[in-house]
Amino acid sequence: MNELRPISLCNIIAKIRTTETVRPVLMRIIFENQSAFLPGRMISDNILIAHKVLHYMIHSKSSKNSCMAVKLDMSKAYDRVELSFLKVIMLKLDFCQQWVEWVMCLVSTVSYSFLINGSPKGFVRPSRGIRQGEPLSPYLFLICVEGLTCMIREAEVRKELTGI
Repeated sequence: MNELRPISLCNIIAKIRTTETVRPVLMRIIFENQSAFLPGRMISDNILIAHKVLHYMIHSKSSKNSCMAVKLDMSKAYDRVELSFLKVIMLKLDFCQQWVEWVMCLVSTVSYSFLINGSPKGFVRPSRGIRQGEPLSPYLFLICVEGLTCMIREAEVRKELTGI
């Protein structure tokens, strides 16, 4: 207990509390096709759905219907999250302005220092990305993916895309 840093504990408590608060909200606003990180939803369900869709596409006898499947795998997905996009999506999903500002404060005040020959040199503040390993990060990523999902659904409504 010689190196107790209460401010560090405050950060951890805030992150855990934020995570516990946002999880039930996400269960209501994240579309059912998004199954990662949410209680009661299993990512393996999406694997089964993908298998059934591909089976249908391969065995469909209709020659007049053309089909295409797209698989997205985002490398370094958390690093690619644009904080401005995250903020816009949270506001569009009707998160309270105060809540959005608090979350943005948590994710945008991150700074890194480089160790050169064993001693820290300067600080760098990243312009994008959310930290892997943070309790809130998977949920923030889900919010960003929900933005993409909403755009796809809107394209379906406008008949620019059609599903199987």
